[in-house]
Amino acid sequence: MRNLLYILIFLFALPSCLKKIDEVDEADKNIFDPTYDGDIWFEVDTIYLFTDQWNNEKVKFNYHILEERTPLLKPSQINLWIAVNDNNGFFAPAPLSTAGLYGGTFTQLPDGTTSYCVEIGVVTINGGDTLVYNQFTQCKDL
Repeated sequence: MRNLLYILIFLFALPSCLKKIDEVDEADKNIFDPTYDGDIWFEVDTIYLFTDQWNNEKVKFNYHILEERTPLLKPSQINLWIAVNDNNGFFAPAPLSTAGLYGGTFTQLPDGTTSYCVEIGVVTINGGDTLVYNQFTQCKDL
């Protein structure tokens, strides 16, 4: 009987606790929602050519995730899948900065073009499966 009482208290207390978390109501309005249908959620800030320390020419990309598209309860990083000009993609973290923003940089060899289209998607792991969703593409010239 006592166990039943504890179970009833738990069942009634848990929903009331979740109602106090504002983020629960907003969970379907950020980039972690697989059914997100909003606008592009990242910005490619700069793309430029540079020569590395071994005298190899490379292209550097700087990007950030728009703050209004991230959840209020901020994880320490957002895992991304990134591809450039429809080439093979790669996984990369976008760490949370001390300013509370997400972003990063990456480099690749130039492909002979002056326009680069960057595709980025959010990565989650669910039951051992890696899922990529909410993919958008932004093109920018050197």
